[in-house]
Amino acid sequence: KLEPQRKKLSKIEREQYLIGHIPYRLQLLRFCHSVCEQNMIPHPDHDSELRIGWAAVIGDSNDLFINPIVESGLLYCRALLEFLGVAQDRKTGQLKEVAEPKDSGDIFIKDFGLPPLTKAQTVNGFSYASPVEIDSALRSVIETANKSVAHLTQAPKLAATFPSLSLACRVVVELINR
Repeated sequence: KLEPQRKKLSKIEREQYLIGHIPYRLQLLRFCHSVCEQNMIPHPDHDSELRIGWAAVIGDSNDLFINPIVESGLLYCRALLEFLGVAQDRKTGQLKEVAEPKDSGDIFIKDFGLPPLTKAQTVNGFSYASPVEIDSALRSVIETANKSVAHLTQAPKLAATFPSLSLACRVVVELINR
């Protein structure tokens, strides 16, 4: 099966992404990072695990407010990593480099005249976490986005936590800003 030829973005379309779409997602990731930082104290029943899709109780619970922010953070981390050329290998669960977008209509870093990131560029060079910590956080966030938010499937093998989502949000914002 031949994929349709990728349409080159016009200058106006590139500007729309640089001025509107990407900054909006970065703003949400900064907000999600802050929300995660405020929820680092382990819950007595759920530890630090994200409680995605759980029934929200109106009253003393703030889950009704937190869930949409967490879910958006998971999806935007995944989407922006894919934009940068990084995804999770479905068979191994490891991060992998992607030379071309999955679908012909996806916006990709090459559309802006920049090369995709390597795995090493994705996990190295951060003063606040080791490459192993970043790799683990990014993999758990991508998998949780895939299994718990983008699709209704069985629980992820490597579930994201508030600390891992917080770290992933911070890393993705920095990767985009590099």
